[in-house]
Amino acid sequence: MESPGYLAVGLDGEQSLKEKIEAIEAQLVLAALERQRWNQTKAAVELGLSRPGLLNKIRRYRLRDRRKSRAVRPSRAAEQPARRARELAGTRVPRRARLNDGRGSGDRPSRR
Repeated sequence: MESPGYLAVGLDGEQSLKEKIEAIEAQLVLAALERQRWNQTKAAVELGLSRPGLLNKIRRYRLRDRRKSRAVRPSRAAEQPARRARELAGTRVPRRARLNDGRGSGDRPSRR
């Protein structure tokens, strides 16, 4: 049995069946997106998915539009570590630090 030419997944024994299926799915999603010029609504219809379902697959497989060479925005859960890193770097002061003027104790603002 010969595999289709557009699928670059090998039939060797190094990957599990799940990994092979995910690789094929990622290739099919990317091919549909490129055919539709990254119009997610049209690509979702072509693949028989809902638009949010397609967006989940784009994020899961970290697919990116090569024309723009940027990744699709990660989900909010993935942004949390980056937000915390910015806070630690001093680019944004957490609310607790703004309220505490240093004279009180804990996280509450001091009373005058």
